[in-house]
Amino acid sequence: MNLARDTANVATAAVRLAQVVGALEYKGEAERLKQTQMALRHSLEQLADAPLAQQEPALVTRIIRRSNELQQSVTGMLERGQKRHLERNALLSALYQSQSYLRHLQDINRRYASNVPDARQLAEMDRLIVAAIDTPSPRATVQQLDAVTAMLPASALQPVVNLVLPDFNDELRKLAPLSKQLEESDLSISWYMFHIKALVAILNRDINQYVEQVAQASRLRTAQSHQELRSISVFISVFAVLALIITGCACWYIYRNLGSNLTAISRAMSRLAHGEQNVSVPALQRRDELGELARAFNVFARNTASLEHTTRLLKEKTSQMEVDRIERQGLEEALLHSQKMKAVGQLTGGVAHDFNNLLAVIIGSLELTDSASPDAPRITRALKAAERGAMLTQRLLAFSRKQSLQPHAVEMKPLLENLSELMRHSLPATLTLDIEAQTPAWPAWI
Repeated sequence: MNLARDTANVATAAVRLAQVVGALEYKGEAERLKQTQMALRHSLEQLADAPLAQQEPALVTRIIRRSNELQQSVTGMLERGQKRHLERNALLSALYQSQSYLRHLQDINRRYASNVPDARQLAEMDRLIVAAIDTPSPRATVQQLDAVTAMLPASALQPVVNLVLPDFNDELRKLAPLSKQLEESDLSISWYMFHIKALVAILNRDINQYVEQVAQASRLRTAQSHQELRSISVFISVFAVLALIITGCACWYIYRNLGSNLTAISRAMSRLAHGEQNVSVPALQRRDELGELARAFNVFARNTASLEHTTRLLKEKTSQMEVDRIERQGLEEALLHSQKMKAVGQLTGGVAHDFNNLLAVIIGSLELTDSASPDAPRITRALKAAERGAMLTQRLLAFSRKQSLQPHAVEMKPLLENLSELMRHSLPATLTLDIEAQTPAWPAWI
C-alpha cells in the first residue's frame, strides 16, 4: 500500500513540475518530487525484504525494475526541467534586451520626427515581443517576429539609428535558436511526462496484483489464526470449568472449617468495640492459627476491660483535681482582693482622719470670726466648703470602717448624688456612671 501511494505521489509531483513556469515554484516542486522519490526508494527496500518477495520473486523483481525505471525517468525529467528553465531565462533575457533596443528606436523616432524604421512596424514588433515574454512556449511568436524583422531597413538617415540597428538585429537573430531549444526541451519533458504516466499505470497494475496476493496470504493466516484460537478457546473453557469446580470445593471446605469461626470472632470483636465486656469466642481449643487468634482475642478483651477501668479511675481523679484547682484559685483571688481592700481601707482611714483634724481646726477658727466683719460672705463660703470637706471625710471614714456606724433612714437619691463624685474618680475612663432614681422614693435604713 505504501508503494502504491508513493508511486501515485511521484506521478502527481511530476505533473505539477511539468506545469510550473516560475523559477521559485519550480524549485519547490522539484524538492517535493525528490522527497517522493526518496519515499518510493524506501518503499522498494521494504518490498524487497517482505516475506512475499521469496514466494513471488518474478512479480517483485518486475515491480522493482519498473520502479527504478520510473525513478530514472523522473531524474531525467528533473534534469531536462532545469535545462529548460535556463533556456527560458536566456530567451527572456534576449527578449527583454530586444525590447529595450526597440523602445530606444521608438524614442529616437519621436525625438527626431523620423519614421525609419516604420513606427507601425516597430509597434508590431513590440506587441510580438510582449506576447513572447508572456507565452511559456513562444516558438510561433518568435517566427512571426522573424518575419517582421526581415522587413527592417539596413540603414537610416539618422546616425543614431544606424548605431542601434545592428545591435537590435543581433539580439533578434538570437531569438530563433533559443526558442527552438526551448521547444525541444518542452517536447522532451512531455515525453518524460507520458513515459512516467505509462510506468505508473503499469506499476499500479503490478502493485494491485501484489496487494491481492498479500491480501490472500493474510486471509490464509487469519483463517489459521482463527482455527488456533478456537482450539485454544475450547481448552481454556474446559480448564475454566475445572478451575471453577475446584474453587467451589475449596471455598466450601474453607467456609466449613474457618468461615463460621471467623464470623463468630468478628462479631465478638464488634461487640467488644461497642463497649460490651462479657464477650467470648469459640475455637479456643483449636491448635491451628484460628485457635491462636481466638486466644489472642481473649487476652485483648481482658486487657481492654482493664484499660477501661484504669481510664475511668483516671478520669475521676482528673475531675476531682480540676475541681480542687478551681476552688483553690477562687480562694486565692478572694484572699488577694481582701488584702487589697484592707490596704485601701487603712490608707483611706489614715488620710481621712488627718484631713478631718485639719478641717476641725479650720471650722473652729471660722466660727470664732466676727459675723459683722466686712468679709462675712467670704467667711461663710469658706465655712460651707470646710463643712463639705468634713462631710466627705466622714464618708471616707465610713468607707474604711474607721467610724462607728449609726443606722438611720436615708433618702437614696441625694446619697447617690453625693457619692457619685467620689465613685466617678475611681472608675476607669472607659466606664460612665449614670444614676437613675425615682422621686419620691422609699428611704433606706443605713
